[in-house]
Amino acid sequence: MKRIRAFTLIELMVVMVMSAIVFTIAYYAYRTVSSFQVNQTAISMKIEQYRSLNRLMENDLMDCDIAIQQSERELKLMSKKRGDLSYLFGDNIVTRTTSDNLTDSFYVHFAQPNIASKYLIPDDKIVSEIELYLIFHDNPITFHFQKLYAAERLINKKIEYRRNDLH
Repeated sequence: MKRIRAFTLIELMVVMVMSAIVFTIAYYAYRTVSSFQVNQTAISMKIEQYRSLNRLMENDLMDCDIAIQQSERELKLMSKKRGDLSYLFGDNIVTRTTSDNLTDSFYVHFAQPNIASKYLIPDDKIVSEIELYLIFHDNPITFHFQKLYAAERLINKKIEYRRNDLH
């Protein structure tokens, strides 16, 4: 009788156990990499929120004719060319609203809920500097914005653009 060469039952069991170990290691490696990718994506999205807020506020302040602080949590930017913009600073959100009622929302964490402002003229609402104190992953971040007005406006102190909106 001719003997057929084959694997024994023990050899098959050893191969199955080794395969199970390799598959388990591969599964946990995949899960770790996938979890890391999800965390990195979330961090990248938060960074983009902060960068977009910084860029938009900087551009909006530069392009506006006058910046007025309506309240501790609201900033109004008036422009004859582009129309008015409004920034509302909530607890963990900044909402930017255009004159066309288009809104952008930025989810940020504030270290201090109010905006810190310096005024062009004392006892007036016209803003020359703004600081936002934010927190990103337990690290404080300060956004500093400066509104530069034309020299003629500063010398003559003629700010006639919608003066009645101030009161």
